[in-house]
Formats: sequence, structure tokens, C-alpha cells
Amino acid sequence: MIRLNLIYGAFLNSKPMAFIISLLISWISGTEILLVAVFLFVGFDLATGIGKVIKKEGIRKITSKGIRRTVEKIIGFSIAIILANILDQLFFENLEYICLLNFTGAIILISEFISIMENLSVITGNTIFSQIKKTISNIFKNKIKIS
Repeated sequence: MIRLNLIYGAFLNSKPMAFIISLLISWISGTEILLVAVFLFVGFDLATGIGKVIKKEGIRKITSKGIRRTVEKIIGFSIAIILANILDQLFFENLEYICLLNFTGAIILISEFISIMENLSVITGNTIFSQIKKTISNIFKNKIKIS
């Protein structure tokens, strides 16, 4: 056990490990606010999704599958944001008009926003939320064509 700790300590204190850690931190830095926003939006989507299920089908229809999907979304979105930041730093650092990080974050947040509006329209029965959802969806369907 002592030998393992010595090896582990030597590895962490090595120059290559310090380089790897500093590289990882530099790739993540600058994404904190966006990651927090994504966590908030996904959390609101989860909360309103649970409310929607309770309103439509009752509390017994809430399953761990929905919670698992939320965890998967958080992990996937975090990976997408960090990778977009890495690509920005590697290829687009000197180009002001290209920011893959902001584009990726916007797409994620808009999709979560649309889902939250859909859930709120079911929970409250108020059509204003479905109108907001339709308007936002139509704006982006007309502006962005993804094949």
C-alpha cells in the first residue's frame, strides 16, 4: 500500500502529469458559465418534465429512466461544450467570427428552453408557453437547415 502511494504521488508530481492537468484546466476554463447555464436548464427541464408526467399520467408513472436520461444529457452536453472549447482554442482562437463554443451552447440551451416551454404548457394548461415554443421552433427551422 505504501509503495502504491509513493508511485501515485510521484506520478502526480511529475512534469508530464502537471502538463496534462494544466492542459485539461485550460480546455475547461472559459466554459464555467455556460456549463452552469446548461445544468440549470437541464434541471428546469427535469423538474418541469416530472410535473408534466404527474399532470398527465400521475405520480406512479415517474420512472428512473427519465432521471437516467437527464444524467446522460448532462454528461453529453458537458462533453460537447468542452470539445467545442478545445476546437475553438486549437483552430479558431484568432478568428472573431467563429466561436464553436457559443454556437454549441446556444443550440443546447435553445433545445432545453423549447422543452421547458412544452412542459410548462402541459402543466399550466396555458397556451402562451406553447406559443413561445412554436415561435422559437419556427424561427430556427427557417434559419437553420440541418441534414
